[in-house]
Amino acid sequence: MTDFAKTTISSCKILRNEVHTDSDSVLTVFQDMQNKLNISRVFFVHANRNTIRGNHAHYKCNQWLICISGSVIVSLFDGQDYRQELLEKGSEILYIPCGLWTSQEYSQNSILLVLADQLFDEDDYIRSFEDFKKIKMAE
Repeated sequence: MTDFAKTTISSCKILRNEVHTDSDSVLTVFQDMQNKLNISRVFFVHANRNTIRGNHAHYKCNQWLICISGSVIVSLFDGQDYRQELLEKGSEILYIPCGLWTSQEYSQNSILLVLADQLFDEDDYIRSFEDFKKIKMAE
């Protein structure tokens, strides 16, 4: 499990996967992920129009984000440093450990697949940016 207090932007990683294309299709392979992922929950976010979602942090939950349609700009903040990652339909998975404030900016008709290592627990969420900054500064 990731230590909330020690999580920084550098803890985020992009995992690249195999992509095989031909004239009719694209096959994206996520293989041998068993040692990298411990998944307890899977969900999709489908944005019908340009929108921003997220705007929270987790105490314990680690997530892996995969854009399966359109594009999503993921903003990350660790209490000191800020970074953005562009996820487009393709072969990248963005690993986001707990302890980071995140938001996602969706283009129209985007779909984001989220893999989480914790079941939903409202008490795991930090939904106030000001509270997040206070908690990170106190650690």
